[in-house]
Amino acid sequence: MSKINYRKDQIPIMNYENGTMAVPAVPGAGKTFIVTNLVAKLLAENKNEKGKILILTYMNSAANNFKGRIKKILEEKGIDSTNGFEVMTIHSLAAKIIKEKPEVMMLSEDFNIADDLQKTMMLNDCINTFRASGGETAYRYFLKEQKNQMWYDIQLEAWQDGFFELVAKAISSLKYNDITPQKLEENTLSNKGILKMISFIYKDYDKKLKQNGLLDYDDLLIYAYKTLSIDEQLREKFQNRYKYIFEDECQDSNEIQGKIIKLISKENNNLVRVGDINQSITGTFSSSDPKYFKEFIREADNCYRMDMSNRSSKDIIDLANRLVKYITKEFNQIECREALEAMDIKTVPENMGYKENPKPDVYSINTKRYITWKDEVEKTVTYAKNIKKKYPDKSIG
Repeated sequence: MSKINYRKDQIPIMNYENGTMAVPAVPGAGKTFIVTNLVAKLLAENKNEKGKILILTYMNSAANNFKGRIKKILEEKGIDSTNGFEVMTIHSLAAKIIKEKPEVMMLSEDFNIADDLQKTMMLNDCINTFRASGGETAYRYFLKEQKNQMWYDIQLEAWQDGFFELVAKAISSLKYNDITPQKLEENTLSNKGILKMISFIYKDYDKKLKQNGLLDYDDLLIYAYKTLSIDEQLREKFQNRYKYIFEDECQDSNEIQGKIIKLISKENNNLVRVGDINQSITGTFSSSDPKYFKEFIREADNCYRMDMSNRSSKDIIDLANRLVKYITKEFNQIECREALEAMDIKTVPENMGYKENPKPDVYSINTKRYITWKDEVEKTVTYAKNIKKKYPDKSIG
């Protein structure tokens, strides 16, 4: 591991041995690189002893990436430690916990999980049933009157997407707050607002899940936490299984995920959470909230910030820093100023042996504004095609 030339913002992280550690990192700081190398270092030094190192991610693709990288580093060092670590998504961990003792939550052993596609289809079906069952007037109540039919259609299309996300997030929040469809229905009997609409859809959605023997991702996390909380023997089994726990992209973590991780790391208290508050984008359509990572940053034994990035040229980094400064210091709506964290991205020092920032011949940052979604799609596709034609060896973001 000593052959690698770590940057000065990475060295303290690589010196980690135990305890809780928060690693806030800017885009392009090398989060995956540093986590994989730190895990490999701990395994090479046998710090995990008889336990395992658990790495939690949020996407299967990220899990596979971590597995491949760690395995490669260990192979290069001649170490066979494939049994020393596990990489999985937070939902895979939740499913693993429940399957150990499904009877705790009165579930059958052959329960299935509704993936995102199944959930979307079922939820859309429930929304359409609500609209077809006398709810269309209430559904359209939130649309403004438009003299121009084109603008009304555009507004209706945007509302359809927005309403789906609103319902999905509301159902998640209700579940995490232990509010069943029955409880909600009892409390909205005299209500004619948005909660009345959600109550109908939530009840129908819950019914569909049960009829098909399915749990959605929210159910998985809730049931896993309850299972660990109720069954002391199972809780101790998971606490003893993992000597270290690493959580990636934890700006997208929610409260129940944090509780699960805290429970299973309690025995050894070796927990590393890595993330970027300014890249928290799932909160608009899920129950995730970067405030939980902020709390961990304040409470952790150590906090080391990776604030250098070699991903972008200096002009792009300067623009990103300016936008963050505008939001956190100057934005008119003061209550929105905490949406981002005031963490400057720094360029990588030159001539130090690090991978440096790209230096394009010409700096050019432009913006375009489109009136309609159709126009935006067509013009953007044409623009991307022309760039690809002009620079066939370059990638486009």
